[in-house]
Amino acid sequence: DSHFESWQIIAGHHKKSLQALVGKRESEAGNWFGLLYHVMKCAMGNSSRISEDTKIVIKESKPLKVDGLSRCYCRGEPSTLRIEEAYLNGLYEVMESIRKEHHQ
Repeated sequence: DSHFESWQIIAGHHKKSLQALVGKRESEAGNWFGLLYHVMKCAMGNSSRISEDTKIVIKESKPLKVDGLSRCYCRGEPSTLRIEEAYLNGLYEVMESIRKEHHQ
C-alpha cells in the first residue's frame, strides 16, 4: 500500500520518520515547512543540478524555520507556498538534468 508506505516515511515511525528526524535536529516537533527545508537543504542544497533561483529560496528559508510550525497552520502562507514551489521546481530540475544526461 503506497499510502501507508508514504505515511511511514513522513511520520509513521517515532524515531526513523522524516518528521522525527527533523524534530530531533530542531528540538521541536517536525512540521511541513521544516521537512521541506531539511530535505531541500540536504538533497538539493549543493547540487549542480538545480538552479540558482532554487538555491536562493533554500538560503532565504533558513531563518523562517524558527516559526515553521505556525506557518503550517496558515492556509496560503506565502513563505510556505514559496518553499513548496521551490521544492517541486528543484525536483523537476534534477529529473530534467538526469533525463538530458541519458538522452545525449
